[in-house]
Amino acid sequence: MPSSAKSGTARSSTARSSTARAHTARAQTARLDVLSRLLAAVAGGYLAATAVAMALAALWPGPRAEGVMAATLLSFALYAGAVMWAFAARRARSAWYGLLTVAAAGALLARFLP
Repeated sequence: MPSSAKSGTARSSTARSSTARAHTARAQTARLDVLSRLLAAVAGGYLAATAVAMALAALWPGPRAEGVMAATLLSFALYAGAVMWAFAARRARSAWYGLLTVAAAGALLARFLP
């Protein structure tokens, strides 16, 4: 086999292996993005829904038990919205920031209400 044929084969082999590595890296990045969004949906959504439910229970007019019940029922809808937000956000980082901001605001509001 001539020398030029060998070098052409070596070049195409190198190009294929770098393409395969790039594809593997993109696939791994995509998996980590989905994992981050899943954790944001489960953990961040739970924190946000719980914190907002505590604040709503404290703000609810009327008997305390009714406020807790109403806030708990509303927290299911809040949690579903948080899960949708985690997967609809443009970046996983945005999902985390949004959910943790809502959780912190709800917790602070619940903390300083009677």
